Amino acid sequence: NGVSVMVNDRMLNLSGIELINYLRNLRSENILKIEVITTPPAKYDAQGNSGIINIVLKKNQNPGWNGYLNTNYTQKTYAGFTSVAGVNYQNEKWKASVKVLGYDADKRSVENYKIIGQNSSISRDDRRDMNDGLGLNANFDYSLSKNANIGLIYDISKGHSDMDIRSEQSYFTHNAVTLQTDTDSKHRSVFTSQMLNLYFDQKFGEHKLSLGANYYGNLPDNNVNFTTRNLADNSVQVVRNLSTVDYKIYSGQADLALNFKKIQLETGAKYSQFSNDSDIGYFNLIQDGYIIDPGRSNLFNYKEKNYAAYLSASKDFSEKWSAKAGLRYEYTKTNGFSPTTQTESENRYGKFFPTAYI
Repeated sequence: NGVSVMVNDRMLNLSGIELINYLRNLRSENILKIEVITTPPAKYDAQGNSGIINIVLKKNQNPGWNGYLNTNYTQKTYAGFTSVAGVNYQNEKWKASVKVLGYDADKRSVENYKIIGQNSSISRDDRRDMNDGLGLNANFDYSLSKNANIGLIYDISKGHSDMDIRSEQSYFTHNAVTLQTDTDSKHRSVFTSQMLNLYFDQKFGEHKLSLGANYYGNLPDNNVNFTTRNLADNSVQVVRNLSTVDYKIYSGQADLALNFKKIQLETGAKYSQFSNDSDIGYFNLIQDGYIIDPGRSNLFNYKEKNYAAYLSASKDFSEKWSAKAGLRYEYTKTNGFSPTTQTESENRYGKFFPTAYI
């Protein structure tokens, strides 16, 4: 948690099961090295993260066409598979690759919880996670000259992230049983995520200018059904929770790296915009129909804009010693509005983030 992941110095705006599936389908023979940045410099967003992992992929050195097909079958409690097929092309000007992947994997998890105290409880969850999806990744790079190139990276994935959970709960007060229940819940989630990165790199001798524009969008649609039974009187409560979320991230960034003989300087600026429109509905089954519970349901619209600029310097004193220092400033404006509760919020704040280490 809190770790950001990059591929070839480009940040992945993925998390959770989407990030896991993306990384799982990277082919190990295509990885040149993995860098761990424990103290991110001022160039990167001040997210309070626990560091950055940068996966550097090998460059295709073979001109012409080549391709690959890889399929894995795994047998645990449940069977699963992953398949990846790709085609690469390269000449003096163009570098291109297209990858198609698919996966279907289930996992069983058993979780036991105990809360000890005057009011205590014991619970057990037997869960089956079911994940499947299809994805497409495309990379195109064109050399405008010996020192300049442009390109794009596009990634789209569609799939399901489902769970079936059987739960048993017992609640106690002074070791006396006050309530015993069991719950069957079915989580069904459909998602479509897309990433697009456009970039331009220009070298000036030992110096480099990089321009980039990014888009990330995700449309998860969740349907959760709970059926809880009271073991004392066999009464049953049925609840349905529906949530639709539409969130998008747009960003643009310019970075300039200056490599002098005695010192290295980096400076740049970034603009990013985040939007999230969510519709959360909580329904109780009453007689033969589901009735919405307004107190637990909500519509919410959230927008955030972030402006950032940074300057950093580094110097190598020897093979073992170096010093780095940087300063980053971020200004953030947020707006939130809930038409359900007629509440609106707005925040604006700016902050400096200094970094220095040896």
